[in-house]
Amino acid sequence: MRKHTFLLLFFAFIFLTINPLKSTVHIINAGNFYYVDQNTGTQSSVIIEGDTVIWLRDAGFHNVNFDINSITGNSFNNPVSFVSTPTNNDTIYTYVFTVPGFYQYDCSVGSHATNGMIGDIDVLNLITGCTDSTACNYEPNANSNDSSCVYNVTLTDVQVHCDSYTWPLNGQTYTTSNNSDFVILSNQSCDSIVTLDLTINPINGSNDIQVHCDSYTWPLNGQTYTTSNNSDFVILSNQSCDSIVTLDLTINPINGSNDIQVHCDSYTWPLNGQTYTTSNNSDFVILSNQSCDSIVTLDLTINPINGSNDIQVHCDSYTWPLNGQTYTTSNNSDFVILANQYNCDSVVTLDLTIKSSPVIALDPTFYNGYGVTCNGSMDGEIDVIVGSGNIIQYSWSGSTISNNQNLSGLGVGTYTVVASDNNGCTT
Repeated sequence: MRKHTFLLLFFAFIFLTINPLKSTVHIINAGNFYYVDQNTGTQSSVIIEGDTVIWLRDAGFHNVNFDINSITGNSFNNPVSFVSTPTNNDTIYTYVFTVPGFYQYDCSVGSHATNGMIGDIDVLNLITGCTDSTACNYEPNANSNDSSCVYNVTLTDVQVHCDSYTWPLNGQTYTTSNNSDFVILSNQSCDSIVTLDLTINPINGSNDIQVHCDSYTWPLNGQTYTTSNNSDFVILSNQSCDSIVTLDLTINPINGSNDIQVHCDSYTWPLNGQTYTTSNNSDFVILSNQSCDSIVTLDLTINPINGSNDIQVHCDSYTWPLNGQTYTTSNNSDFVILANQYNCDSVVTLDLTIKSSPVIALDPTFYNGYGVTCNGSMDGEIDVIVGSGNIIQYSWSGSTISNNQNLSGLGVGTYTVVASDNNGCTT
């Protein structure tokens, strides 16, 4: 549950915190023959007890003498007496004034004081308080701000909680969101108005009812269940409020089976209404009583019955496997009767077309008993003479490969050709 503590801490800062006081550093420049305070622009300085004074050398060889007046020879009668060592360093001297009073001093080097190198410092009593006139607790006599100033402020206390929240500023407990209530806080005559901006998010409690087949993975815990289960699980909602979700899970089984069927000619499967005329293995999905998918696989064998033609087209000859007879001419009258263990009699009639393969002859060149004129020559030729058939393609192989009917520019070698006609027969 998230809590907001910003408002209370803020008030503690406004009303209670007092920062430690910091002393002020004053710079006095020294030269031939002067002391000049950087704040007042004169030889006189006004500081507060606890402040630090630093004398910086602009030129010359100087010191600071708070003891015996170099001009009169009499004591300055300062609240505190001290004399620094003459120097030509950049910093002549540094001193912290802790005793209030009026101080006079000069430079005791040579005739520097006579030439006008004198100064005075008025160290005031430290009076702390709020020095801001716009604050409720303004202290007009204070000369040092102690960071205790208090102001009129208007604040909004933003709170987001689960179920309920008790506002410490008025002690009231809220169970619904609210952005209108306010309180007025007074401190040192200052009124501060604090408005409550409260959002109450509910704590959820619910049942997650799940019905699944075979298995289920619950996304709230990543666990996979294969059996029914009631299990509690606590998660955080979007508003960081605890929500209790109870799993109410029912797992129903998935059925799987094969439907073996053997029929003659055709079969209509009642599970899908489809009629089959050939053997088939087909899956079909149905819903069981628990709305779970059950897969039934069809294992169907179709045996043919009377009245089928076996159409065959071949070149030159064909041996019909149903009777083992070899045919060299077309035939559409032969048939066989098949009987099987399922008592399906089938008459199969042969519808055979025999096409003749093309007839060709090769006519190679002949040079005195050789295919080329000289050894190594490439002037041999082979011409194809077509005896019968409508040849549409020649496929040559050997040292040279070509789709042309005749080949020329051949060397010594063995060449073969396959001629294909428009009936798909080859020779």
